[in-house]
Amino acid sequence: MVKYHHCRDEPLHALYDSVEKLFPGFEMETVKSNLRVLFDNAIKKHLMTDRRIGCLLSGGLDSSLVAATLMKHLKEAHVQYSLQTFAIGMEDSPDLLAARKVANHIGSEHHEVLFNSEEGIQVLD
Repeated sequence: MVKYHHCRDEPLHALYDSVEKLFPGFEMETVKSNLRVLFDNAIKKHLMTDRRIGCLLSGGLDSSLVAATLMKHLKEAHVQYSLQTFAIGMEDSPDLLAARKVANHIGSEHHEVLFNSEEGIQVLD
């Protein structure tokens, strides 16, 4: 039987949070290490599912880091399906071009929802 998380249970990802306490005069390397651990664990937390995982990819730094880290963890977990990435925008916009480039680099199965300027204006009206 599969046991799902209950709100009173300690989150499973908390087992991985091995960040060091910061004291006055802390080392910058400790801060970098803590950020790496917390970011990595935030991604791992979302892997605790029995569904396929998708990621919105804008091509910017934030979504690119999330998608690349997610792909790394999926490979380490020997997940049998490909990461799905999604981008929304106008044909050949800089964001879509960047998202395609990132998706190609990390090897995700990429999908795009395209719209033109007229459709964008209609949505706002």
